[in-house]
Amino acid sequence: MKGDHKTNTRRGFLQGLHGFRPLHASTASHMFTLQHCSAAEDPVSNEPLNELPIVNVDSISTIGSQPIESVRRAPLYTRHRRDVNGKVSNSGGTLPAAESLRDQLPDPLGLHLVYDHPEPSGDIVFVHGLGGTAKKTWSWNKEEDLFWPGWLADEDGLSSYRIFTFGYNSNFKGAGTNLNINDFAKDLLFQMLTFSVGLGNDSVPIGHQPIFFVAHSMGGLVVKKAYVLGKQDAQYTEVISKTRGIIFLATPHRGSQYAKILNNILSTAPLGAPPKGYVADLHTQSRFLEDVNEQFRIACGNLQLASFFETMKTNVGVSKILVVEKESGVLGYPQEMSNPLNANHHTVCKYRNREDGNYISVRNILRLWTSRLVQLPATSASIQTQRLTGKIDWIKTIEVISGIRETAEEELKTHRSKTLDGTCEWIALKETFVEWVETLDTPQKPRVFWLVGLPAMGKTMLASHVVDYLSVRGVGGDCQYHYFSSGNQNKRTIAYCLRSIISQLAHTNEDFREKLITFHEENGVSLDSQEQNFGFIWEKIFEGIIFKMVTQPLFWILDAVDEANDPSTLVTSIMKIQSHTPIKVFFTSRPMKIPSASKTFGSPITTFLLTEKDTIDDIRAYAHDVVDEFLPDDAQEVRGIIIDEILAKAAGSFLWVRLALETLHDHWHTQDDISKALNEWPWEPEFTGFVRLQDTIVQLCGNFISVDNGKLSLIHDTARHFLLNDRPDATAFIDPEDGHKHIATVCIDYLSDDKWKGTFKTLENSPTTENTISLKTDRMLLAEAQHPFLNYAICFWAFHVSKSSPESDHLSLVLKEFLAKYCLSWIQAVALLTDFRFVTRSAQSLITYTRRMPPRRRGHIPGSLSGPLLPPNDDAKTIQSWAVDFVRLVRKFGSNLVQSPSAIHRYVAPLCPRTSMIGTFYGSRERSISVTGFPFENWDDCLASVSVGNEDTASTVIATETYFLTLISNGGTLIAWQANTCEEVLRIYHNEYVSSVAVDSSRTLLATAGSESYRIWDITSGKELHCLQKTARNLTEALAFGSTGSELVIGLDDCSVTCYDLESSQTKWRFAVTDHSEFPGCPFVMELSPDLTKLALAWRSKPPIVWDMPEAQSRRPLKCRNWIGTLDLCAPKAMQWQPDGNSILVLSQNTEVVEWHFYDGEQHKFDHIKAHAMTISQDSKLLLTSNIMGNISIWTFPRLEPLYQLDNESGFVKCLAFSPDNRRFYGIIGSICNVWEPDTLLSPYQHRRRDEISSSSDHTATEALLADNKPEVNAIAYSSDDKYFCTGNEAGLVSIHNAHDGRRIRKVSTHNSTSSIILLAWSHSNKYIVSADEASRVVAKRVEAKEAIAWSVFPVFDFYAHAAVQQFLFNATEKLLLISTSLADMVWDLKGQKELCCRQWGPGQGRKWIQHPFQKEMLIWIDPFAVRTFSWKELTEINSSQPSTTGNLADPVGKVDLARSPIADSISTSLTIIGNANSTLSPRTENTPIERPSTAEQHPITESTAVARTDTKGKAVLWIALMDNKQYIVYLCKTSHSSTSLSHGLYLEFLSTSNFQIRQPHSLTSDFDDLAAQIIYLIGVYKDSVVFLDQDYWICTWRIHDGLSDVTRHFFIPKDWLVYSTMHMAALNAQGTFFCPKQGDVAIVRHGMRF
Repeated sequence: MKGDHKTNTRRGFLQGLHGFRPLHASTASHMFTLQHCSAAEDPVSNEPLNELPIVNVDSISTIGSQPIESVRRAPLYTRHRRDVNGKVSNSGGTLPAAESLRDQLPDPLGLHLVYDHPEPSGDIVFVHGLGGTAKKTWSWNKEEDLFWPGWLADEDGLSSYRIFTFGYNSNFKGAGTNLNINDFAKDLLFQMLTFSVGLGNDSVPIGHQPIFFVAHSMGGLVVKKAYVLGKQDAQYTEVISKTRGIIFLATPHRGSQYAKILNNILSTAPLGAPPKGYVADLHTQSRFLEDVNEQFRIACGNLQLASFFETMKTNVGVSKILVVEKESGVLGYPQEMSNPLNANHHTVCKYRNREDGNYISVRNILRLWTSRLVQLPATSASIQTQRLTGKIDWIKTIEVISGIRETAEEELKTHRSKTLDGTCEWIALKETFVEWVETLDTPQKPRVFWLVGLPAMGKTMLASHVVDYLSVRGVGGDCQYHYFSSGNQNKRTIAYCLRSIISQLAHTNEDFREKLITFHEENGVSLDSQEQNFGFIWEKIFEGIIFKMVTQPLFWILDAVDEANDPSTLVTSIMKIQSHTPIKVFFTSRPMKIPSASKTFGSPITTFLLTEKDTIDDIRAYAHDVVDEFLPDDAQEVRGIIIDEILAKAAGSFLWVRLALETLHDHWHTQDDISKALNEWPWEPEFTGFVRLQDTIVQLCGNFISVDNGKLSLIHDTARHFLLNDRPDATAFIDPEDGHKHIATVCIDYLSDDKWKGTFKTLENSPTTENTISLKTDRMLLAEAQHPFLNYAICFWAFHVSKSSPESDHLSLVLKEFLAKYCLSWIQAVALLTDFRFVTRSAQSLITYTRRMPPRRRGHIPGSLSGPLLPPNDDAKTIQSWAVDFVRLVRKFGSNLVQSPSAIHRYVAPLCPRTSMIGTFYGSRERSISVTGFPFENWDDCLASVSVGNEDTASTVIATETYFLTLISNGGTLIAWQANTCEEVLRIYHNEYVSSVAVDSSRTLLATAGSESYRIWDITSGKELHCLQKTARNLTEALAFGSTGSELVIGLDDCSVTCYDLESSQTKWRFAVTDHSEFPGCPFVMELSPDLTKLALAWRSKPPIVWDMPEAQSRRPLKCRNWIGTLDLCAPKAMQWQPDGNSILVLSQNTEVVEWHFYDGEQHKFDHIKAHAMTISQDSKLLLTSNIMGNISIWTFPRLEPLYQLDNESGFVKCLAFSPDNRRFYGIIGSICNVWEPDTLLSPYQHRRRDEISSSSDHTATEALLADNKPEVNAIAYSSDDKYFCTGNEAGLVSIHNAHDGRRIRKVSTHNSTSSIILLAWSHSNKYIVSADEASRVVAKRVEAKEAIAWSVFPVFDFYAHAAVQQFLFNATEKLLLISTSLADMVWDLKGQKELCCRQWGPGQGRKWIQHPFQKEMLIWIDPFAVRTFSWKELTEINSSQPSTTGNLADPVGKVDLARSPIADSISTSLTIIGNANSTLSPRTENTPIERPSTAEQHPITESTAVARTDTKGKAVLWIALMDNKQYIVYLCKTSHSSTSLSHGLYLEFLSTSNFQIRQPHSLTSDFDDLAAQIIYLIGVYKDSVVFLDQDYWICTWRIHDGLSDVTRHFFIPKDWLVYSTMHMAALNAQGTFFCPKQGDVAIVRHGMRF
């Protein structure tokens, strides 16, 4: 082996550390090399440096040429080729003979057509590097008959492509060539644009077909610059826009340290060659590189990119160097593929033959890209559209789902490149390994091979070899692999491991890929989001999809499992696998606890202990290979001494061997050098200046540090243990807390800068790539070049705080200042990253930090916060409060912040509770919205309340990660609610009485037990999958899915349990209690154990009993003896299994809880619980209970100590459920299901030590839910001057409130306390307020403001309308009031206080009225089929529009179909309006107003004139408004037109006020379907725009005449503000103030419309 090997002892590690060399010595060595090469080469491109002066040194032999074997070149594909006159000939596509090619030297400059095609599919352009030429650069050993681009003519998928080379003068001859890369790029563009000029009409210009570039070294920079310039210059845009992909071969994207050295040599050369501009461009600190990288990053979003980097050092003089290292040769862009090539900088672009692995890698990339073009439609626009929507490029879709954008193969290749040929092969000869590979087990249980070895013995190399072995041998299986690393905080997580396996399997298994993409499309879940942890991924994807598939065996190679963040969970989960597909797992680890046979759940484990004897031959081969590289051929004796010494000291450690050999590389000349290199550790480094930072770090830190792709990490986990192990004999020791404190302080100081707010805003508004897969991520990537430390500081500052010393006063001050001044900018940055896991993890880290604080820092927060920094003794409480704020903020506003990260400053802080830390320090700032009205001093634990319907009662609630479901047993209806938004998603109708429900382990399937049948449903789609008819009339007492989801286990009240196969509906096994003499009658409680192997039963007046099933049916049951001396166990009310299946929690009739460990008979009584209902969390750490008073409590196991208490006055909670992550809980109260998310669960308090929990009470929270019992606001109207608003509540009270702070000023009127106010209107002059209640009582009052807080109220009239009131409308002079009911309309004289007229229309009129915009004495009737004009005083019809041939009267000029919008399901036909003609109108829900039965016979109406009645057949106008500019009347209509017939369609229609009589339909030019898809709720009109709430709860406006691009988002509101019972009252007044009733108060949002 060779490569990243590992040490096992401190002594071995110390012996391997080499000394530090002065940087100036290295520099001098490179200068010497360049000046003493007889065939001098450019150290950047390794091309000849023509006429570079050479100093003759006899002792120095020619360096840089390598002997090669003679290779016979295969004949090329015959094709058309142009002669020198540009004509096409059929002489074939072969290259000329080598002799004729050499006669053509030097290679041509400019764009040269090497191969033509009569009908080219595209063009491939090759661009050489520094010192190169158009043909020799691409020819092995510079022999042009080995010009490999010509081989592409024989390759499938590439033979129809034209081949070009581009040459430019990058030699080092004379002053006339002192150009720069910008000049070369412009020349390339010019040559491409003018290529076909003068070549004939049959020549196809470049830019008509796809273009691919292949560029070596500096040529890659030329291509990048050309692409940027072409995008910016209109005359080249058409040509460059056809570029589809670029292959970079060892391109120094970040420069090369050897460029500066080269220019220094040129400047001092005897012949006076000046420094070259293009060489200066290659310097690591070049401004040119920074600019072109930044420009290319923004412009390259549509391109496919591949970067190949060299892995072998290039001969330069007497030393070898990596000219372009990996971190410079890789861009690091999301869409980039990168791969190592086994070549040096010279041979990375030259290949020996067609079987050369490097050639195959490059060729395959071109094939892949061209094959994608073949599959796509011809136009580039359609290609891009389909790729963005994920319909073509499934690879991108898999990246989105898995969150894995770095291919696992890249890491495998890295390890493979470090492995010496012929090593590791011994493992395939081991009998135990062969048995593991070849044995065919039953597919249910996994077979595990566990390789255990001491540190640094080559386990990772062995794992890589096993991957290659399985792949090459073709064992009939599919192989996935993952390398854990403690130095990589992401890849060390077991969740990342699962995502990596998913990504790999999706690339190789089409069946799995289709199922995975379907799962993503149906659920919208991406596995790398902050909510998707290991458990979610395991259950949803592995248990839900992979283990249910029947496919070829799966091999999983998991290296260094001991370095995973949670190896126990990973191993335990794998051992429990129940799979239809055989799964074999190969673990490697250091010595650790391996599950015993009794704990592997039947899974066989083969353990193999790695010894020195196993690897000694590999170590010897590696030592020979390395020593042969740096020792002269005649130094055989020295070679033997070194190898023997190394083998004697290695002790099996490859890492020590590698480090020792690296030290010996330059220190082998004397025996004393060898001895020192192998036995001593020089400490003091010598530096003369920093030229290359990464080299300086490596020299400073010795062999502890490795640099990979610009990232620093410890060379091995062994080094970490060595440095952090504080032992008396330790020569080096780092105090971990001090180290973390230093890093934490540096990170926080770096982020504590006012500049970041502006920087992040610029990133948010910057043009992003067109690649939607990485649209949001790219915004943060834009800052990476300028601020390379920024991402690390953002993501990990809190992690280092959690590990720091809690005694540090300095860190405490720095932290508190950061939180009080700069944390919002940090959250803004995380929003740009679109990964809020860093916020929640930071919150958890802060909680961890506070727990470690000493008592002096654990005081209490004072009643008020007087300044930005709090006293030291409040540190713990203060930081804990910040942590709670962070988690709450993500839950409430995360999705909004991803769309608008800067919203954290303008919108989020004012929406946070006033006493929260964010509200305290950031709540009142200029240039932000203002929120007043209802008291929200603290975070509300109740996130939402949803209703199953006033007439129905919910009986059960169950929760999944995506949904929670409520059951209405009587009708057999389940309602699925979205877990994040609490919005109804779908309904499942069993259509029978349903007694029980259950979900499978992946929580994607739902089982319902009806009175006649059992049904299985897909939760996401609501589709019925299976149906089992009941064969017995017994009641269902227990219901559960089997282990794989294809089985259903049913327990009946006859004490029987049956398992059914869902596919065949056949019985798989059955268990029944046969001793009915001892256990007569039906059991009162029946519970199945989580693993379905035990059954718990309880009868009245008998203690519980547990049976094993189904195999041990003859065994006697385990009986619960009454050891505790009470009758509690003889009166069980409910039982619940602990998730481990070893004990049962029994709830007795007297509300006490007993835990029964049935194996040993131990019992624990908890008489302090007093529960009426209970449930246990899935992690067995929490118990959730409710008592008879409705109070809810959370208790911690094992002693059931109180963690949280909620005083609930809403009623008895009869069913409880935890969310799968245990951060929420749900409770059923009548028809309502409440969703609670207390701070206690958001913070990891439940993981505290038991002694800490029992000794502290600060974790217990008590909150009164709706303790003030405020009546709900049912109607709202507001004054025209934006100073006041009026509310009507469910207690019949009408009040005036201050519109700036929401305070109630004056009672206006009081209706019956049992009748809710359903409608309010306030006249435009603020003179009249009229209200109606659900009993049809109408009360009008005249009001007059004396002072700001003093109002006079005078009665106008008070009467019963005898029908449900639907609308109030004042005329323009406010002398008349129209009162519209479901049956009739009446006009009242407000001054005379009398009714002027009344017109009866009868039921079924879906009309609304509005003041005529131009005729004050007229008003307009609008229904779905008619527009009519009436006089105010008599309600006589003046004229009307008659039905046209389209079925419409006065067809609207525009229409928005809302049938595809959620509004179609949330608004019904009985919605009505509030306010008046001059106010913003909003729809109402079907619950109010309540339409009372009333007929003309019961309530005769006098003095009426009959009008021809048009029955609208249930169709209705729901609300109506006039635009401020009076150009349009806007109304929401439930109707259908002949052209778009929808039985339940909702339409937003626009009626032009200038053409009421026009009978032909008109339509606007906008695509209304797209607009409707954005709308979740219509609010009304504002000025000349429609106002609506979009899917993300943003208040938006849309101007009727503008396109969809003019939809403007203003501000967003919390999702818990709007519930179905009050949504209809959310309104925006003419001044842009937003009103939203909530829990008896009204939230008032000001200044939002100015943003």
